[in-house]
Amino acid sequence: MRYAEIAGIKLYPWNDHITRKYHGDNPCGYTHYALVPIESLERNQNGDPIVSDENYWYYGNLRRTDTILVQVVEELGPDSWSEHAELKVVEVPDEVQWHITDYDGVETIHEIHRSWS
Repeated sequence: MRYAEIAGIKLYPWNDHITRKYHGDNPCGYTHYALVPIESLERNQNGDPIVSDENYWYYGNLRRTDTILVQVVEELGPDSWSEHAELKVVEVPDEVQWHITDYDGVETIHEIHRSWS
């Protein structure tokens, strides 16, 4: 929500039926974000809104270099991630080409090197 506030995006959060089943109205579990009012959407058999891709906002689509994302992580610290993640801002020099590897959900930044076979 802080990202959206800085970016000037109006989000409409909701918890799906699984979150409501196990957590009630508590703000735990997985929260979804629509770009349109939830009340304007049709519902599925579980009572969850049916949101199309163009009306769904997902933080996972943000680039790691997004300046607003970096600001939110630096500003909120542990409040910017979930119980299954820990974010860290790392500065990579501009002249360095890099890529991210993922091993069992743990991401690591690596410098790109040349190799020959």
